Amino acid sequence: MKTIHQTAVFEAKSVGENVTVGAYAVIEGQVRLGNNVKIHSHVVLTGLVEIEDNVEILPFAYIGRLPSRSPTIKHLSEKSVSLTKIGRGTVIGPHAILYAGCNLDEECLVGDAASIREGVIVESRVIVGRHVTIGPNVKIGARSRIVDFAHITGETIIGEDVFISTHVCSANDNSFASGDNIVLKGQRIGNRAHIGLGAMLLPGVSIGEDSVIGAGSIVTKDIPAAKLAFGQPAKAIRDLRSK
Repeated sequence: MKTIHQTAVFEAKSVGENVTVGAYAVIEGQVRLGNNVKIHSHVVLTGLVEIEDNVEILPFAYIGRLPSRSPTIKHLSEKSVSLTKIGRGTVIGPHAILYAGCNLDEECLVGDAASIREGVIVESRVIVGRHVTIGPNVKIGARSRIVDFAHITGETIIGEDVFISTHVCSANDNSFASGDNIVLKGQRIGNRAHIGLGAMLLPGVSIGEDSVIGAGSIVTKDIPAAKLAFGQPAKAIRDLRSK
């Protein structure tokens, strides 16, 4: 059984059982919907999109958006922006935008007005908070949490069980986007690392497994595993390993 509101534009490639689509939703292109999927009003699903079972997408979310192309932008992702996949049991909050070519595993939560760019891989049970922005070609390990208003720059790799607090900001470009040979270097954040409120992560730095970065710190150099680091610039001040 499926319930499609009469005002919806509905052109799905395949539809599972017990699917509901709300008023003024737009579903077009090569969209596949699993069982027990709930699409709320004003949602847009476009392009090559696969929605697995038990997914809920709240009002005004936009899934499958293509990245904008402009001659004024000198560096753009070169990776494929084909399949957008939403894993089983995931919830997408209102006004969230997921670009074409991002892939979310099962039981993730994407908060209100979050933005996830093309080429992003999100493993299972990850939480992406409200108004979080995630740049292109990022990988986020299972069970990690990224709290409201954080910015994760493109080309970053985040391990499993990582906690990134609110208003954390990261960058991947030391050239200020000048010149034609820009090399983007995101961060490498190890498993179980914790990044405190408002920390800033500069291009290319690595943060080791089990390390803690204090609130307001500016990380300009690599932080080894299992260290407590804080300051501007951040320095490792304590070993967190059990004696």
